[in-house]
Amino acid sequence: MSLTPPSRSSPSGSPSMYRPRGRCIVDNCENQIYARQRCCKHGAKKPCAVHGCALRARHNGVCFAHGAPKKQCAEPGCPKPAQARQKCVKHGGGRTCKFHGCISHARSGGYCQRHRGPEDDQFQNVPFPTSKEGVYMAPPEVGNMARNGSHTYRRSGSNDDITNFKVHFRLESRFEPPSVMPIKWSVEPRYALPDDVPRDLLEMLQDL
Repeated sequence: MSLTPPSRSSPSGSPSMYRPRGRCIVDNCENQIYARQRCCKHGAKKPCAVHGCALRARHNGVCFAHGAPKKQCAEPGCPKPAQARQKCVKHGGGRTCKFHGCISHARSGGYCQRHRGPEDDQFQNVPFPTSKEGVYMAPPEVGNMARNGSHTYRRSGSNDDITNFKVHFRLESRFEPPSVMPIKWSVEPRYALPDDVPRDLLEMLQDL
């Protein structure tokens, strides 16, 4: 049985040797050791020297919050801290949202605050109804499913759920029920209302 550690191929094609690292000595921890037989989470890196601070030491034994200098943006004259590629978000150090056509800064999971969640990307090309005045119209067959303003809908001919569909109702008259219910969206509309919702609009208006 050979005790020679395995080899990995470098990008140039020549094999290179590496030293396999063990697991952290802390019970039930599966992380790879970094130093002193521990992972970074369990003390492999020195903590901040300030009493009571649990952050890692970055420079001169202290963390960023207690005096360690942060890297500044490489753009001349910019005082903001660097985020990525030695630049701040304004000068190209951040990532843009993955949503098609959105140029906002990515906040979580590659999406901006407005388009959080990868499920939004698959519905970006779904058509939506609109009026000449720019008010996004709901068909007359909107029923009780839309009464509370937040439900799960399905696109017509599809099993894909669209959750957290928030709408705001605006009546044309206080005394006469309208024949068509205009809907203002709380965000930029991207989804069409389904065709299989209940058809009794007057019943919905009476329950409001």
